Amino acid sequence: MKQPVRPILNKNGIEHCHELVDKLVKLYAETDPVLGEKSEKHKMEKALQALKHAADLTGILTEWAEAEIFGHYFHRSEAKGKTEASRPSNSHLNELIWYDMTKLSHHVNEFPLEDYRTAVITILSHVHRLYGITGAWRVNLRESLHALNYGQVYHFVTPTHTKQQGDAYRQSQLKWVAIQHVYRLWGERGKKMAAQYDVAKCCGVTFDAIKKWEKPVINEWDKEKTALEKIKQAAKAIAGMKKFMPDFDEQVFLDYAQLIQGKKRGRTPKDDLAQEMALCIRLTENYPLNKLKEQFVAAGARTSD
Repeated sequence: MKQPVRPILNKNGIEHCHELVDKLVKLYAETDPVLGEKSEKHKMEKALQALKHAADLTGILTEWAEAEIFGHYFHRSEAKGKTEASRPSNSHLNELIWYDMTKLSHHVNEFPLEDYRTAVITILSHVHRLYGITGAWRVNLRESLHALNYGQVYHFVTPTHTKQQGDAYRQSQLKWVAIQHVYRLWGERGKKMAAQYDVAKCCGVTFDAIKKWEKPVINEWDKEKTALEKIKQAAKAIAGMKKFMPDFDEQVFLDYAQLIQGKKRGRTPKDDLAQEMALCIRLTENYPLNKLKEQFVAAGARTSD
């Protein structure tokens, strides 16, 4: 595996940043209350667009900064008990380690929770600094995370639905994974009902349970069904390639998707499909269908067996 590198910011990327700033300025002007009723039209939609553009802009220009901070605290955790000189406080390794998607989950799993939270607290302390009354949620979230490091459950992180059986959030995540597998198998085979039966069996639940999960899961995790449709189409493409290419190598698409991860401009349909196929492949790698039942049981869910 090649040494991971920071996504390239080329001329096209810089132009894209300027376009995003122009869009943000335009939205700011269009939604000014001083304009009266005409500036109210589609205001909620425009608010979401503004946040997305801002996220895209900061994602391009400051992802490296967040990666540096996570890497700093990750390596600081590894170096506890060692001499100060052995701690890579200002090393490119801090940043670069987070661009290797094949090892990212491994890094996160080894990240001590207290240090992981401290990294997030540090980022929250500098991203979107306090402005007006809306800045209060950032302070509240930061303080809630900080309190957890002292063993105190504070405000934002206080559970609300406390009567749920088992790990309700984990079960919700696993239901979302199960529905993704339904769409993956649907794309591969062209038959949704057969996919639902197979997934239900692997999850240890009934066919009716899988059907009942779909609507609420989509409402919570994928309201526009964008992700599910991409998984379905990617699975269909993978199945087609495997049929006509006996030597089809999934790792090629994983490597290619990683290569174009930071590419914002000049994307082609081939690029988009490659990334969708990589997501589909990672779904089966990260959440093998034959392991879902034991994960549901571990989360406290009841199975039909």
